[in-house]
Amino acid sequence: MSLDCTIKTNMSKIINQLNRFCDKQPFKVGWHIKNLETGEEFNRNGGNVFSSASVRKIAILMAALNAVNENKVSLDKKITIQKKFQRNHSGPVRFLKPGFTITFKDALILMIVVSDCTCAGYIVNILGVNKINSYCKSIGLKKTKIIRGFPPLGKESLLKYRDLTTPDDMTNLLNLILNGAKTKQDAIKLGCTTRLCKLALEILNNQELNTRLPFLLPNKTKVAHKTGTRRGINNDAGIVYFEEKPLFIISVFTQSNNNTRVQKSEVNLFIAKLCRLYFDSLVKN
Repeated sequence: MSLDCTIKTNMSKIINQLNRFCDKQPFKVGWHIKNLETGEEFNRNGGNVFSSASVRKIAILMAALNAVNENKVSLDKKITIQKKFQRNHSGPVRFLKPGFTITFKDALILMIVVSDCTCAGYIVNILGVNKINSYCKSIGLKKTKIIRGFPPLGKESLLKYRDLTTPDDMTNLLNLILNGAKTKQDAIKLGCTTRLCKLALEILNNQELNTRLPFLLPNKTKVAHKTGTRRGINNDAGIVYFEEKPLFIISVFTQSNNNTRVQKSEVNLFIAKLCRLYFDSLVKN
């Protein structure tokens, strides 16, 4: 496989193809794609607000690394897991006997790679919701809002507990992280260092939940990403790499009134197909 240098003149065709594919779906779709080869950006409902579900954890991750950079918390800070934080719906830490200790860095890793909500709750509790939301606004995330560490168990899908974001915001955030890992000047825009931005990418690249964006991609690809799932909500946002080079950023959000396992599997496959369609427009066999 190799990059197709003819795609610059054919982008409208592939975007129309993506939109036709979305038009056929029985659920609401929003996405924002940035081509990292040309700098072109495209979206469908990109500025529309969606329930972020655990995609919010990318913003929480960067707010935490900003706090590390400002010496407000250390990556080596010890966190003792308490039972009250284990009352949630996601991740392995909720199943473990409370009282053990992990580091703040461990919590960041678990929050992303296995979407652990116990760790997310601790991190939000340490930083503060208002601090995270202020940070999001300061870096240009116009419509991203964190409501709380995690909602009461069994009430995760109530509207008043839904964290919010847009495809535009998440693609913008991932682009900021990618650039911040390259230059000090770009890292400063995130209130971080290049080292901390590289750490963020490393954590996102180790994602274990790979049934959406990466699912249909071929060998020599990897995706630094974070999924998000709630009742009727299936999202994924990430940076797609080909042969170790970042190729494009894609954030896909869906919303449906149907919450069956079949529907969830269909939405997962839809996100995977959407990502592969765009990938195939850039890379030729």
